[in-house]
Amino acid sequence: MPFIIPFEEFYGKSLPDWTQIVSLTISIGAEQWPGIKPVPGTELLLDDVRVINLVTPPVGQGPRMTDDEFFQALDLDMPAMAEVKAALGRDDRAAAKHAFGEYIRNRKAPVWFDHWNTRQGSTWNDAARQRAEAVLRGEYRMGKEVYKPEGRVDWSYNPECYRGGPLETCEYNAILNRFVHFNDLYAGYVSTRDERYAQKMVADMVAWAQDCPRLMLRDGNSPYHYAWETLNTAARLLQFWAHPIAVTQSSPAWTDEAVVTVWKSLHEQAEHLVRNPSIVVGNNWVISEMTGVLYTALMNPEFQRSTFWRTVAAQRLTDELQRQVYPDGVQWELAAGYMIGVTESFVAALELATLNGQQDLFPKDYLATVERMVNFLCYNSMPNRVLVGPNDSGNHPLPVGLLKDAVKLFPERKDFLWFATAGAEGQTPPPDSVAFPYAGQYMMRTGWDPANSLYLMLDAGTWGASHQHEDKLAFTLYGYGKELIREAGSHMYDTSPERKYVLSTRAHNTIRVDGQDQRRAFVPGTWTLPKPYQPLTNLWLTTPQFDLVEGTYEDGYGDRKTNIAVKHTRRVFFVKPQYWIVTDVLAPVDSTAHSYESLFHLNAEDATADGLQVATREPTANIQLLAVPFDGLTVQLVKGQTEPELQGWVDRNFTTLKPCPTAAYRWQGTGPQRMTLVLYPLRQGETCPVTAVRSLPVTDSQGQPVAASCCEIVFADGARHLYCSRDASAGEVRFADFSTDAPAALVMLDRDGKLDKACVGEGKALYCRGQKVPRD
Repeated sequence: MPFIIPFEEFYGKSLPDWTQIVSLTISIGAEQWPGIKPVPGTELLLDDVRVINLVTPPVGQGPRMTDDEFFQALDLDMPAMAEVKAALGRDDRAAAKHAFGEYIRNRKAPVWFDHWNTRQGSTWNDAARQRAEAVLRGEYRMGKEVYKPEGRVDWSYNPECYRGGPLETCEYNAILNRFVHFNDLYAGYVSTRDERYAQKMVADMVAWAQDCPRLMLRDGNSPYHYAWETLNTAARLLQFWAHPIAVTQSSPAWTDEAVVTVWKSLHEQAEHLVRNPSIVVGNNWVISEMTGVLYTALMNPEFQRSTFWRTVAAQRLTDELQRQVYPDGVQWELAAGYMIGVTESFVAALELATLNGQQDLFPKDYLATVERMVNFLCYNSMPNRVLVGPNDSGNHPLPVGLLKDAVKLFPERKDFLWFATAGAEGQTPPPDSVAFPYAGQYMMRTGWDPANSLYLMLDAGTWGASHQHEDKLAFTLYGYGKELIREAGSHMYDTSPERKYVLSTRAHNTIRVDGQDQRRAFVPGTWTLPKPYQPLTNLWLTTPQFDLVEGTYEDGYGDRKTNIAVKHTRRVFFVKPQYWIVTDVLAPVDSTAHSYESLFHLNAEDATADGLQVATREPTANIQLLAVPFDGLTVQLVKGQTEPELQGWVDRNFTTLKPCPTAAYRWQGTGPQRMTLVLYPLRQGETCPVTAVRSLPVTDSQGQPVAASCCEIVFADGARHLYCSRDASAGEVRFADFSTDAPAALVMLDRDGKLDKACVGEGKALYCRGQKVPRD
């Protein structure tokens, strides 16, 4: 079989002098061809190697597929292709094109989603109308610049400000080639049936197909190819071309030539993705690619290759569902925004297949995994039904369209209906705290009423397969109607200081050592769970009275060359339904002094510091941080700092940051270090009832120092809470009149010093002067 190597795709315009070629070496390895295993004794014979002249269609004369190749690609034995076949039998190409155009413009099947205009995410309002009119004028918004070509669109165009320097990125060019500008045109057409919008969408698709002939061998990913990067291609096939084509196919904008040109391109794009799946990279890319291929196959059965496409796409989607989704339903990138996208792809792929009688493409256990994914999205959310977004995600509202689909797929899940209807229908979810032990994400909560509930999510999982941030043991806290402690979020994928900041530990609510960030980027074996997947061994306990979680980070601080070996253990104790106690233990392997910085990004305009107490001062809910004092501990509020490094910023949107007050607790020390902090959420206008926190002595049974800490939390009404956190190596410890072998214990004393309640973690015992204390 012939195999063509198009040298122009590798050399560009700097083609070699073919008269100087003396040898040709071809290397095929498993990393380039995953899934293909060498067979011993097999010989590969390369014969008749020659240089041939390939003609790439010039701008305006694509696609690469010729008319003859297009008609050969059709299944002419389909009854719907009878007139096309007859015209070809008469050698009448114009009539064949017209017959094919009539077939597309008038077909009633295959069936497209009946509700996609609501899932597309486009809202038709005055702002959308203005954006759509700008596109009709030939204006393409690309970040800070509006691109207005004088003639044909240059699909390789990238604004000068994004071609180099700190803002360098291909994302705005990708937005152009994914046809994101169709969103408003599509919404306008769906809402008004204004043919101008259909005409513009068809014209742009035709122009792109004419100007961007398919790559013959390269995948378009590395180096980036504006038109044929596989994610750009996937975005067209699963969204930005697919929906407009389905909705406008009966429009007169679809002339015979337009139909044939675009359908040639659809064939080329599907083939490109089938031949170049991002399996090695994996993650959301290959899921998007295969969903786009499946859509194209299901919606275009007239192509001979459609049966093969849909079989391959469905199998790869099934494989990726099993590979990328942990048993608790969390996709291994551990970024809620991307998880919404891949869950939508898995659901929509099954839905479109079912609408067209192809549901058997997917195995029966496919749905069970999808249900777990939807379950995670729902129960990850804060009481305001906004998803917390670790890694490259940022917070996201729960996707209503996806949830409505989930209600159809899982009618017995009345909690899904509650989430889909914002509580108007269905069954209110239980107020329980939940753990996703494979992802290492733990949600503590008191309920689902946005105005009256508390919530904290601790991230104690792996780094993630991609889109990672150096943020292990960071947390987000919500209380009484708003997020009170938040992450910095995400930022445009460029090389700017802002991008580097949001990726770093200093943009998250965790600890830095010696001014250095976590360094999981340089420990790739820890990015995802090893197979077979097993839950993480983090301590997790939830009861009606309290929650307890513990996570550990031990991959060091620094960079590729530097590894400051300090183990960080964070333990979070939730005193329901009031407040949290956070205990951090830092254990260096050496005996030298280290500096430590514990960060908390406050979701407020301003905050104040008084001693070691920090409080926000908002007209809504607030948060107060009260650190247990020890020698050398200080706190500084940082907001909008640019030098010597960025600090005190969170994302305003995907391209800009805004200042936010950030509490930075700092200290130095040798050997193991312990810090305890009380986090007390406050309702609007409420004064913090805690008047003081202080350290209490804690020893072993012989009165000797021990690996544990204890603090006293004093309330305005005279009540006191005694909290003890013990390392696993400590054995039984003593504090005040009490002793315990539990990892954590809370003793609540009333104003007269009498025992009110006791909370003891992990089924252990608590004693008061040798007498066992009843536990709540």
